[in-house]
Amino acid sequence: MELKISWQLGRHADGQATTSSTYLTTIASLVSIATPVATVGAILLTGKSSIPVIILAVYFCLLTTAVLVLLTAQEVRHGKVIQAQEVRHGQEMEAKNAEVKTATRYQLAITPLRTAFGCLANASWTVIEGDGSEEAFMRNLEDSLKALAHAYSIITDSPCRVSVKLTEAVDGSPVHDIRVSTLCRSESQVESQADDRISNNTDFRAIVEDDLSYYRCNDLVAELAKGYQNSHWTPQAIGSGAIKYRATIVWPIARARPLGMRNIPQREVIGFLCVDTQSINVFNDTFDPPIGSAFAGVLHLAVHRYRARQMNSTDD
Repeated sequence: MELKISWQLGRHADGQATTSSTYLTTIASLVSIATPVATVGAILLTGKSSIPVIILAVYFCLLTTAVLVLLTAQEVRHGKVIQAQEVRHGQEMEAKNAEVKTATRYQLAITPLRTAFGCLANASWTVIEGDGSEEAFMRNLEDSLKALAHAYSIITDSPCRVSVKLTEAVDGSPVHDIRVSTLCRSESQVESQADDRISNNTDFRAIVEDDLSYYRCNDLVAELAKGYQNSHWTPQAIGSGAIKYRATIVWPIARARPLGMRNIPQREVIGFLCVDTQSINVFNDTFDPPIGSAFAGVLHLAVHRYRARQMNSTDD
């Protein structure tokens, strides 16, 4: 008599048998072969049937114990596999929900973005074909920045501010000594109107000196240890936490470069478009910079004409 058992128990999730299950399988196979041999040998040598019965009883006890152990171990392993799958599924669902929420925020931002570009078009019309009224230009520009701030607030799920800065080079001064002043803000909150210098602000300096398309930082406070500079951040303000924003994206306001043009000369940066917020890690480097780049490109024409009118009126 020969009993043979084959099972797929005691395996990892990848299908590889564990060491313990391999040992138990080998032992069970050897017992299955040895038991009938021992039984027949005992009958032939002793001529009695009581000893073989004892051997068979012991065999079945061992076999039953081994099967129960393997079934218990398999149940434990199966439970761990199910638990790991549930955790992985939960993580996948969270990632998908996050993607859906992000896509929804960008969809909701389309309306204020359309308003922002529309108001900017009105500001451009005022200085290009309109009466050139500074009041009308600034009103349309402010409405445009408010709408852009609203759009970024929806996108980042955090209150955002937008401002437009103008550059003014001092005669004979190096690039890093160019003055930067605020032309317009999305909010009416009054801040210091003191002129900044490009050399005292890491974001402006990186754009002008390194010729960057934009400067983005999702945690400005953390960048302080790496040398980040901001002319409005005094040691007292940093120490007390009285800083108005902790993440930002800054774009140059400059003429767009023709595609495929070689030996491109150094661009003239006439200003900066700035978006900032108190929250950290909210700006997406894939989707958020292109929006501001498009807006800054359209803004260049309006600001350029506005500056030209201001210079002409000063000369007159």
